[in-house]
Amino acid sequence: MQRPSILGSWLFVGLLGCSGQAEFPATTLADAHQAPPPTTLIRFPVAGGEPSLYRPKSLAPIDWRVPVGELPRIHRTVGADLDQRLAFVLAQDRTVVALDLASGRVRTFLDSVQHVTLGPDGTLFTVNDSLEISQLHRRTPVRLGARLEAPPVATYGTRTGQLLAMSDSGDSALSVFSTGDQPPTTVAIPAGRTAATHWGDLLAVTTASGLTLYEPRASEPVRSLAMTPAPHTVAFSPSGHRLYAAGDENLLEVYDRYSDELISSIPLPGPITAIRSDPFGGWLLLRAATADSIWIVDVGGDRLIGSAATGWEADLPTIIGNALLLRQGEDVVALDLEDDAFAEQGRIADGADDVYLTVAWTPRDDDRYGDLLALDEEDEEAASATIYLQISSSRNPAWAQDLVNLMEAAGLRAGMLEPGEGEEAYRVVLGPYPTREAAEEEARTLGRPSFIYQARTATDQSADEPAP
Repeated sequence: MQRPSILGSWLFVGLLGCSGQAEFPATTLADAHQAPPPTTLIRFPVAGGEPSLYRPKSLAPIDWRVPVGELPRIHRTVGADLDQRLAFVLAQDRTVVALDLASGRVRTFLDSVQHVTLGPDGTLFTVNDSLEISQLHRRTPVRLGARLEAPPVATYGTRTGQLLAMSDSGDSALSVFSTGDQPPTTVAIPAGRTAATHWGDLLAVTTASGLTLYEPRASEPVRSLAMTPAPHTVAFSPSGHRLYAAGDENLLEVYDRYSDELISSIPLPGPITAIRSDPFGGWLLLRAATADSIWIVDVGGDRLIGSAATGWEADLPTIIGNALLLRQGEDVVALDLEDDAFAEQGRIADGADDVYLTVAWTPRDDDRYGDLLALDEEDEEAASATIYLQISSSRNPAWAQDLVNLMEAAGLRAGMLEPGEGEEAYRVVLGPYPTREAAEEEARTLGRPSFIYQARTATDQSADEPAP
């Protein structure tokens, strides 16, 4: 499904179905109680066999609701298309394997796969040994009849079903491939590190003088951003309206994607080689260049909050909510980022050799947004409440209000929730909705994880436990 262009360039949740200006000022919003999204951690055994399910917060195991098929030996995880309830992995025999989350069936698609990318619209692209491009959309594999001139060094999917492929055979090039009869377009680009927004509407390339930005199918770069010293590592925020860049001065620099304004510079203990964000943009993980360790940045607070010893793989480390999931020795552990000492919350013994995928889905109900949304029993929601959808959170109220203003300018119904007792984050929400079902229906179209918030009445608040 294609999203309206007015939203795709900046709003990572791909909001649909909301109209009209905000109907409430942020200062009048009721206190809210957070319901975690229905996120599940899937463990795929590298040696093959049946996958396992865990709660990301506690790493407690979850039982499947259906019989689950056997998987072949696994190379790595790819991603999930939740509209189709499919989780994708690349097998060691270089076939794409799909696990049906609803039925437990295992299916194999395509073969001789050298490179695989899952786009934000659920379209999966592969490049085979002959550099031919195929796509898998709605469980149907189709060969596009297009071929790369050289093996890709990076690929990204777009919200409009296109594939962005960066190749380097002496002359670096950005090629854009589409479904149908539209021919590919190719543009010469600098030979640098690349990063794309979640929706694939903008590509950043590091250069000797800063960053150069490209849009798909544009014959010329959109613009260049001068930086001294030049960055060698770059990433976008999940919403796409922030750029993170790092060079040789042990600084993480934060830029506004639209105005090119330098927002902040965060001192680091040393150089980094990679940047990874959580799905809501509240945390950053930085890969240290000199050791097997990571640094954790509180984005809203513009500060480094700590470090952890771990390797860096395609699947882990990652952050779900306030839980940092990483490998430690032979185990996988979950650490609490809201605890000053990063207290351990859970552990999967002997799990480090396998690969993992987090998906906004739970087997407790066959519907992705079923009646039971909580990850743990103590997180279950009271039935009587006013319903909102939370799409972002930040400890910086100016950042949160900036996102509210952007949504209001697009005609969306948005507001900001002030921190409740014991909380620090300002939360950007949509709504309110008359029922949970109405909010869930909206959430199905978002394309990214979302939170459901329930603003309780005075009677409810007096009877309930304090919000976590």
